Amino acid sequence: MIEIDNLSYIVRDGNSDRVILDEVTTLFKRGEVTAITGPSGSGKTSLLYTIAGFLDKNISGKILIDNVNVGVMKQREREKFRLDNIGFIYQNLNLFPFLSVRENILLPLKIRGIKIDDCEIEKYINYFSLDYSKIINKKVNQ
Repeated sequence: MIEIDNLSYIVRDGNSDRVILDEVTTLFKRGEVTAITGPSGSGKTSLLYTIAGFLDKNISGKILIDNVNVGVMKQREREKFRLDNIGFIYQNLNLFPFLSVRENILLPLKIRGIKIDDCEIEKYINYFSLDYSKIINKKVNQ
């Protein structure tokens, strides 16, 4: 569960301050899928980056992830917490084109020393309604 309470993010824009997030309060429940929508520049990416701990300057309010207050963590603690608890799929996927779908999925897990079997990989791929057998061994640029 992600709980956000009175979250604000303000950046300096020339001689004035620009409010990116203005006292956002919301709750994302575990197991639910939530879409964050809005026009370009409305703060969607800033919200996600703030939740993940990428942005920590000029932030006020509280961010709790599974009752852990990430806002009070030092940078190294946030990095470790993010590595262990948060996954990102960027708009520009940032996948390794020379690796297969399987290898791209396994890479961050291998870095952390986690082993999973093909059944678990298939479960995640099927979650996105993709045909596991047709894509798992293809290079991602295919």
